[in-house]
Amino acid sequence: MAIKFSEEQIKDIVEMYSNPSISQKQIGDKYGVSRTVIKRILKEENVYDDKRTAKKYYGDFDCFHVIDSPEKAYWLGFISADGCVVPPRKNGGGACVKIRLHPKDRSHLEAFIHFLNSNLEIKDRVNSGFSEGQPCIDLEINSLEMVNDLINLGVVPAKSSILKPPKINKEFVFDYIRGYFDGDGSISKMKNQNGFTFSFVGTKEILSWIQDQIGCNQKLEIRNENSINCFYFRVGGNRKPYELLSKLYNGNICLKRKEVLFQELQSSIKET
Repeated sequence: MAIKFSEEQIKDIVEMYSNPSISQKQIGDKYGVSRTVIKRILKEENVYDDKRTAKKYYGDFDCFHVIDSPEKAYWLGFISADGCVVPPRKNGGGACVKIRLHPKDRSHLEAFIHFLNSNLEIKDRVNSGFSEGQPCIDLEINSLEMVNDLINLGVVPAKSSILKPPKINKEFVFDYIRGYFDGDGSISKMKNQNGFTFSFVGTKEILSWIQDQIGCNQKLEIRNENSINCFYFRVGGNRKPYELLSKLYNGNICLKRKEVLFQELQSSIKET
């Protein structure tokens, strides 16, 4: 008798198949069935490709074992803000690190792939949930080693309400904060005013720590009454934003569109 799969299971099988690094055998192992059964389902869903072979991805996936460079600290901060760590299943499989961004930031994901010395591929997706229907890009790193290293550094699963300050060497603190800012911060021109504003979003613990590091004493505001431990702080003007952000921008890697705005802020200071 043929095994019956739920719609959710079939959706998961198709999703796994879309990842070139996952073979039909691996999918079958997850559900306790043969490769032939998986092949039948894929054909029924009109997604089977007889020329497809599982692609082996490579990269320096042990890069976060020790944070000993500005680049590692930056990407740790970025993932702390804008990444997602998926823990392994009981059988040890399924562990991965995911990053989802707007398509306009594709070059930033490409920079991360370059940092990893990897052949990983960026996937074009369509958002579901809060931003349903909006285009996005995904990067997924299937590495138990990276997952464990990030968890040891405080980037835990479901971290949005429990993220704590990182335990890293002081010399890399500003690099980490710049990475965090590129993930969960913003900078913009103030409407109808000659000035700029920047902000950070995060847990009370991480924001208090960031303020201590950059020398800021803005009041933390609750971002959303329905959120747990989600705060923000905002700084506006010209000289104060420049004074604080200039500690972060030191010529190393950053999200270029935010750096451009910082450079405009810098120019406005020089003109006054």
